Amino acid sequence: MTGKLFLFAAISVLGFSLAFSQNLIVKGGRIITMTGQVVENGLILIENGRIKAIGQDIEIPTGADTIDASGKTILPGLFDAYSQVGLIEISAVAQSVDTDERSSPITPEVRVIDAINTDSEIIPVTRIEGVTTVLVSPGGSNIISGQSAVINLLGNSVAEMLVKSPAALHVNIGEGPTSAWRSQKKVESRMGLMALLRQTFIDAQNYARGMTEFEGKLREFEKNAGLPEGKRKKDIEEPTPPERKLGMEAVLMALDRKIPLVASAQRRDDILAAIKFAEEFNLNLILLHAAEAYMVADILAAKKIPVLLGPVTVQPSAMETKGAIYENAALLDKAGVKFAIITGGAHNVRDLRFQAGIAVEYGLSPETALRAITIAPAEILGVDNDLGSLAPGKIANIAIFDGDPLQPVTRVTDVVIKGHRIPMRSYQTELYEIYK
Repeated sequence: MTGKLFLFAAISVLGFSLAFSQNLIVKGGRIITMTGQVVENGLILIENGRIKAIGQDIEIPTGADTIDASGKTILPGLFDAYSQVGLIEISAVAQSVDTDERSSPITPEVRVIDAINTDSEIIPVTRIEGVTTVLVSPGGSNIISGQSAVINLLGNSVAEMLVKSPAALHVNIGEGPTSAWRSQKKVESRMGLMALLRQTFIDAQNYARGMTEFEGKLREFEKNAGLPEGKRKKDIEEPTPPERKLGMEAVLMALDRKIPLVASAQRRDDILAAIKFAEEFNLNLILLHAAEAYMVADILAAKKIPVLLGPVTVQPSAMETKGAIYENAALLDKAGVKFAIITGGAHNVRDLRFQAGIAVEYGLSPETALRAITIAPAEILGVDNDLGSLAPGKIANIAIFDGDPLQPVTRVTDVVIKGHRIPMRSYQTELYEIYK
């Protein structure tokens, strides 16, 4: 009997229809749009998955479904800008972990969209806490770990969930790769790590030059072939195309600034090494984790380098995080650094607003904390035209709270993703109902 109950729980969580009504109304409540506007006792009209109007005097269409948010706080859906949601199910079961491709420390060709499990039980657990959007990234064990993607946490396929891919190319500087690959003699020091990273980017530049030379020779060959037979040059042969290399193509996207380079670095000197590397190759740099970012906040602000910061509660449990402090976010904000607050995992993405709340307890303003988990990550990752705030035309991702979103006693009462009202249940709530 118990087995049947468990099966029913899993099916009931994921088995709701994705079809949405033509119109949905969120009525009443305090709407914090994250555009600078706060609408008291307002209305949000949603049509075909996007916000059509926000205000107080909005004509309500006949037959529209309504969420009564009277007395509540309404925010854009929360956005965790670094996670492994969909790549990890049970950390201790290797078959359910797809975060790192361990065949090589250099894997720029790896794409998370090829591994995201859309049926993961972690997805409903995460979204009923108000998190509607995440950046899914490969892990931290490789020097170049691959390409991330921004997804909304609703859909029966990756295509339905996808917002942007590739969102960024990810590299890791510090203890992660050196610890993971030391025993295999692939890389044993930060010097070796940076040398391999630099060589890979130089190889990509050479690959690009080879492709350009081939294209030039091909044009010359085609032009010569189009001439009358008597005017053709006989010494021009059809060139052989170079071998295609997906890894080089991925690195070139970063070199051409088509996607940013997200560099995980905790220690101050690792952060400075990432900055120097990005300047050497003229890359669009975003820092990740950055436990000691406050030590170089003035440099980050001057160079306009954004940070995906966190977790806020990172501990000095490793050599590279010994300088970690809870005031990191507040000090970055004071210096004028743009940042988003992250959780940095899979199972605890649901705690995103609590991480922001702890940053407030250590000096960050509540307004900036809310921005750091809504509009700031959307801006940093280049998806703010669709996500991160509540405005006409944007995707209707909404989280509704019965109090201050940054307080742990506050509950999430309703979640809307792409215009769909999400069932407020997960495998965990089903287990609670079984065993209460």
